[in-house]
Amino acid sequence: MNQTGIRRALVAALVAVSAGCVGADGATGPAGATGATGATGPTGPTGPTGPTGPAGPTGPAGPTGASGTVATRFGSWGGAPTTAAITQGNWGGQDCITPPYTAGTGERAVVSSNVTVYFGDAGQRQHIAAYTVNGGALQIVPSNGMATVDLVANTSVHGLLDLQSGQVYRFFPAIRPDFADVVVGWVQCTTLVQVVRVP
Repeated sequence: MNQTGIRRALVAALVAVSAGCVGADGATGPAGATGATGATGPTGPTGPTGPTGPAGPTGPAGPTGASGTVATRFGSWGGAPTTAAITQGNWGGQDCITPPYTAGTGERAVVSSNVTVYFGDAGQRQHIAAYTVNGGALQIVPSNGMATVDLVANTSVHGLLDLQSGQVYRFFPAIRPDFADVVVGWVQCTTLVQVVRVP
């Protein structure tokens, strides 16, 4: 073997000794510490509106109001009166009488009576708002003024009457001569009654 071959053999032997055999893999090391939380991301878009829910049940009816008009009655007449002769000191005439009204609980009548009347002679007479209960005798509506009428006159009177539940009422104007009997030639009259609920 020449010198060159010897040198090559020595180099190869040195390389083999320095390389040695590859060792086995070592064990996995412990896990590192958890990193810091990242920044919050942006808010997402608003979702679509949900469907409308079903309607709730109807609530109970409210209480009845404390006051208000519950009925109206009206009577009118024009021409010769049904009762022409009226004796001194007595109330006469039931023209312009209203239709019957049966009262409920806690009710009041607001009565307006208007009369245009012609008598056969001059004299002092009085005009009132009157009423009957269940077809009984004439009664005077309280709290109304008595208007004095003469040969020809137009008068109006007004009054209030608290009604009794279950009773039947009718309203009308009435005339009374104070000093002598009288004959009524003709009459034009109206009676308006509003029934209201009293608080």
